[in-house]
Amino acid sequence: MRIISLFFALLFLAACKPNRVYEEHRGVADLKWERSDVKAFEFEIPDTNVHYKMYAAIRYIQGFPFKDLNVQVELSSPAGKKIQRDLQITIRNSAGYIGDGAGDYWDLEYLFDKDFTFEEAGKYQLEIKHQMTNDPVVLVNEVGFVLEKIEK
Repeated sequence: MRIISLFFALLFLAACKPNRVYEEHRGVADLKWERSDVKAFEFEIPDTNVHYKMYAAIRYIQGFPFKDLNVQVELSSPAGKKIQRDLQITIRNSAGYIGDGAGDYWDLEYLFDKDFTFEEAGKYQLEIKHQMTNDPVVLVNEVGFVLEKIEK
């Protein structure tokens, strides 16, 4: 019975985000994200006429010691052109932790581009690395990337 309930819950969650064309998360060993542990994501863009939203996804544990998480995102095109962005992701504000919480675990999707078009079709790579003074950054469980098609 539990397996059936879990299956329908996952099916429901998947159905709630039909415009997602790519979503992937990479684990962090021992909840300690090292600066040298660059998280890489590879995805295909078939059509340059589509507009996208891009998110950096952070799964963290309650007790995360910083208000913000500074990361650098680097997007590489099939031709090798690179675009870098420095992001300051707010993890906690005066009301508490930000994101969707379940027990001690939190999921946060940070929108860093709300209307992006890719210049060429083909395979892209996106890398995320932390830029914090403290290394490693503790209580990070996973780092991810989400690409969502915008219906126009």
